[in-house]
Amino acid sequence: MPKRIILLMLITMALCWKADGLCAQDVCEMGFYGGTNKAKLEERFFDYDNRWGGQVGFDAKVGAKWVQVEMSLGYLNAGTKYTLNSRVGLNENSMHQEQTFKYKSSAHYVDIPVSLALGWWEMEDSGFGLTVSGGAYMSVGLAGKIKVKGDFKSHDESGFLYETFSKDYSTKLFGDEPFQYKRFDAGWTVGARLALGEVFRVAVSYRQGLVNLSNVDGYKATNRMLMIGVVFAIPGDDY
Repeated sequence: MPKRIILLMLITMALCWKADGLCAQDVCEMGFYGGTNKAKLEERFFDYDNRWGGQVGFDAKVGAKWVQVEMSLGYLNAGTKYTLNSRVGLNENSMHQEQTFKYKSSAHYVDIPVSLALGWWEMEDSGFGLTVSGGAYMSVGLAGKIKVKGDFKSHDESGFLYETFSKDYSTKLFGDEPFQYKRFDAGWTVGARLALGEVFRVAVSYRQGLVNLSNVDGYKATNRMLMIGVVFAIPGDDY
């Protein structure tokens, strides 16, 4: 794991521990969250298009009315897609060939973000809260798949279509091969959360991965993601 990731996590944990120790536990709530995300895999020569994913899990928020620790444990699905068009020279039948490759990847992670939130959070009287947060996350890939669909068209010099056919390819996303990616990801995250009453919250966050997911030396691939979701807090006497 890179040193900057270890340092980021240690700083986040230290700040959260310090805030939790100083707080009088005015805020102590647990709940469930769900939402959607748009992930983007940034590589050295490609910026893959966004693809909608989703996340669900457990959420906790502990601290004082003006500073809290936010922690989550959940399942995260993310992926990318792109289309590559190319025209090659003559094939084995002396025909011109056009190729279209549609690439789609899907990854399934166990996701653990921890953040320090600042702002106002008071549920007993006003039922209103608005905070901004920053921290770190870790994700471990459980499973994933890469799917590629290739469409091929052959035609002669006059443009007459000679043949057309398709081929489908699929392989595991995580592994040690050059076309696969590493399971572990970590980085920083920032976000905001709005409470509307004792139960319903709206949350938005952005994260940037710091781990190079590529297995190829000298080649870099990192994750970044925009996440939008809702949190349903379990009502209790400690709010």
